[in-house]
This record gives sequence, structure tokens and C-alpha cells, in this order.
Amino acid sequence: PINKHEKEIIKSFNPSLMCCTPAMLNNQFLILQQKSLKDIIIGISISELTEEGIASCTNKHLNTMYVELCRHLLSLQAKLLYAGWLGYSSEFNFVEVLTDLIRNYCFDMEQENRVTILNLEQLPISEEKLAMLPNFIQVTKYLNNKNVEEGLSELRSYINTKDKCQARIILGGKTTDFLGEMPGVIEEALFAMRNNIPTYILGGYGGAAKMIIDCLQGQRVDLLSETINEELKAYGFARLNNGLTDEQNKDLATSYNMINKLSLILTGLTNLFGEEEHNE
Repeated sequence: PINKHEKEIIKSFNPSLMCCTPAMLNNQFLILQQKSLKDIIIGISISELTEEGIASCTNKHLNTMYVELCRHLLSLQAKLLYAGWLGYSSEFNFVEVLTDLIRNYCFDMEQENRVTILNLEQLPISEEKLAMLPNFIQVTKYLNNKNVEEGLSELRSYINTKDKCQARIILGGKTTDFLGEMPGVIEEALFAMRNNIPTYILGGYGGAAKMIIDCLQGQRVDLLSETINEELKAYGFARLNNGLTDEQNKDLATSYNMINKLSLILTGLTNLFGEEEHNE
């Protein structure tokens, strides 16, 4: 993506010049209106795949999509919200990926709280690790007196209200070895849809996100209770409330093309929240 500073340099040579990247090429609304997502808080729900994804997608594919998604959102001046365990150890710690991404890509983020991360108090993180995080990441410890499973569920409910999250993006997600009644990615999607928060679901990588898509289309998922199956079936794509048509949501749900997925997400977000940029 073209970030704020690159746009300023380009405009200094030719104020009328408009530039776009492949992800924005088909998004005429975004190109012509030069919209930003300034200070819109976007929650990202992601965890690694515990089984091979669709079309042999792996966690490396998922990680690449996550990085490109965050880069594009930050370049449009959005804020990111993530609830996860900072001390989690796996092939990919998505907090660490995000930290490295912003440090290397966003020139002015050291002075801005562009990313908020909520860490459940029952999931410990060392003070040494906290001290190593850069200034642009604001870490909040979420406190409650419940066990880990119940505490995570309460945390997911807490972050999926419109005053804390204006949109939510869902991708990947464990389908085994998860904590709680259901995969966390599915629970966060449920809370978002119940509160009419615009939700974007990328089912093309498989995992828990694909299960949500199956339920929305009326297919039964054995991992989930009958009540949850029926709730999601009743919602359908209309409940995503995300600025995209049903056909566009079906495309987003099944596409393997990263540029296509990015373009659809940016289209929906700018349709709902796009703010015209003003050059000073």
C-alpha cells in the first residue's frame, strides 16, 4: 500500500496525481475519492490453523495475508484491536508479527497508539516482554475472577461492542485444541454479529472462519451446538452488515486470491467509514 508519507511526497510533485496499488485497482470509489479510515478501530480475529486449510493453505499463507491486511489498514490510518496472549508460543505469534510489521513499515507510529492489545490477566506475560514492546502498542490487562475459558469468553464479549470496535475481520482459527466452548475466532464473530458490528469473514484459508461461512449458508457444523448452528443460519450474509453485497461476501468467503480479498475488504470498509482526505 501507499502510506501517508509516500502520498505526501507524490503530491509534492503533482498535487492532482492519484496513485493506487493492485489491491485498490478495482476499487474505483477508493481511488477517485481518496478515502482514509482515520481512527476507525478494526478488530482482527485470527489464530493458527490446526489442520491443513483449503487448497493446501498453511499457516504461512495465513500469516502473509495477516501482514498484508494490517499494512493496508494502517496505511489508511485505521487503528487495530487484537485480543490475544502476548506470551503465546507457536510457529507464529501474531502480536510479534504485528509489532515487527509496524516498526519496519509505519514511520510515525512510535508516537501514536495505533494498536491496542488486550491480554487476559490469567494468561501471564513477563514484565520484560512488556518492556520490549514499542510505544505504538498499547497493552491492557483484562481482569476478571473467572477461569481461563470463561475469562476469554468475557473478554471477547467486552471487545465486540461498537464503542470499542467499529468493524471486525475474521480469518483462520483453530478447530482443535482451543480454549472454551468453541473456537475463539467463532465466538468473536458471534459477538460482533450480535451487536451488528460490520464483519468480514475470509473462509478461503479454512479453519474456524470456514465453519462460520458454512453455518451462514445453512450447513451444519458438528463442532458447534445446535443453538449456535441455528443462530448463524438465521443470520446469513445479511447480518455481516459490512458494506458488501451478498455476492461480494461469497467471493470474500471463498477466494484464494489475496489481492481480491484485500480489495473487497477495503471496498466494504470505505463504503461504510471512508473519510475524504484533505491535503494541508
